[in-house]
Amino acid sequence: MRRLEVLLGLLDELLASLIIAGLISFGLYFAGLLDLLESMVLFFLLALPTLFLARKLLEAQEQPVKVGPEALVGKTADVLYAGKTAYVLIEGEPWPAESSEELREGEKVVVVGRRDGKLIVKKA
Repeated sequence: MRRLEVLLGLLDELLASLIIAGLISFGLYFAGLLDLLESMVLFFLLALPTLFLARKLLEAQEQPVKVGPEALVGKTADVLYAGKTAYVLIEGEPWPAESSEELREGEKVVVVGRRDGKLIVKKA
C-alpha cells in the first residue's frame, strides 16, 4: 500500500511539472517568441530532467529506513534490565523494550518491531 501511495504522489508531481513545462514552452509559441519546433524542443528539455528526478525520488522512497528505531529491526541486543519495561543495549545505546517472553538480564534478544516508543523483542 505504501508503494502505491508513493507512486500516486510522484505521478501528481510529475503531471504538475509536465503541465508547467507545457505552459512555458507553448506559451512562448503562442506569444510568437518561438516557432512550433523550438517550443517542442524546449518542452522536452524541461520535461526530461523532471522525469529523471521523478525516477530518482521513487528509488529513494524504496530504500530501507537507515536511522531511528526502524533501523534496529532485525538487530541483536543484550538485555540490560528485565522488568515490566526492559532495557536493551543495541550498538552501545540503551532502548526501552518489551517482550511477550520472560527476559533475563544478559540474554540476547532480537528486535522484531516497535510500538509506543518501545522496541518489541524476542529471545535470540
